[in-house]
Amino acid sequence: MKNKLTKYVIRILAGLLGILTIAVTLFLFLYIFWKGKNVMSLSFILDKPAGVPLGTAGGIYPALMGSIYLGALSALMGGIIGIGVAVYLVFYTRKSIFYHVISACITGLSGIPSILFGLVGYTLLIYQFGLGRSLLCSAICVAVMIVPFVKIYTANVSDANYIEPLFGVLLTVAAFITCLSSPYSSSVIAAGHFRQTRWAAYGEALVNVLLSILLVRRFGLIGVAVGTVVATLYKLIFYVVYLKKNILNRKISCFFKREFINLSTVALIFVIGKYILTFFDISNYAQWVLAAVVITVLACLVTIGSNVLFYRNDCIALLHKVIHRG
Repeated sequence: MKNKLTKYVIRILAGLLGILTIAVTLFLFLYIFWKGKNVMSLSFILDKPAGVPLGTAGGIYPALMGSIYLGALSALMGGIIGIGVAVYLVFYTRKSIFYHVISACITGLSGIPSILFGLVGYTLLIYQFGLGRSLLCSAICVAVMIVPFVKIYTANVSDANYIEPLFGVLLTVAAFITCLSSPYSSSVIAAGHFRQTRWAAYGEALVNVLLSILLVRRFGLIGVAVGTVVATLYKLIFYVVYLKKNILNRKISCFFKREFINLSTVALIFVIGKYILTFFDISNYAQWVLAAVVITVLACLVTIGSNVLFYRNDCIALLHKVIHRG
């Protein structure tokens, strides 16, 4: 009886949190639309951006058409190449060594974060090959990401087990490390040291691809995920060391202190979230979405509490900036 009552309370609370999340999202959308209704017109869609700095006046026509052209061109390039590779691998090289090599390479590409494709493409195509900032460069980067998707979803995958919790955990760890490295990579770019650190992107891509190729034959998707984790960890360490020596000149102990707090926060979210999930019987999409909303709200609350507890001055300063801008 007590367990049933607890489940009902959890479900009611989860429903209320879900409604609150939808309401906040809808409010933000309507607020932005209401604030921008005065500038929404046909000229806003069809005019070019103007003003100083550029974009404070005029319209969004180039950005809108650029997105359409980019999507069409990358889909055309990636679709043709991806379907061609899938057909070739399925019907012509099914049992050869060449098949396993290409499959390992493509599977490795599928585990590389999208931002890394952009960094490598920007460095190689623009800086090294001198193609300039063009739609073609962007389409090539996006097309490379489409190829693994098309290959995987057009090939015979009946012998693969994608219900692998460890795979999801490893990808979550990789995403967590990427989030940790984002402030450091942003600081490098803001300081104008992109050229000096471009080898971080090369190294991350190389480590990811090589490890994925070496491990995918033995461990499958788990091997690809391990390659991604190691590659993102390499990039994080590279940026931390570079910032310490060339930009911030601060003790590396500050980094370990912050990351210990971050890891402790994540561990707390994991423990509480795992306990809350015991009250859910996830057998359909509705239950899955409901559980996801509850865990998301929990993660936000724990993260906010951790920041207020350990970084109170920073939170107060940020709050003052938000209030002042408002």
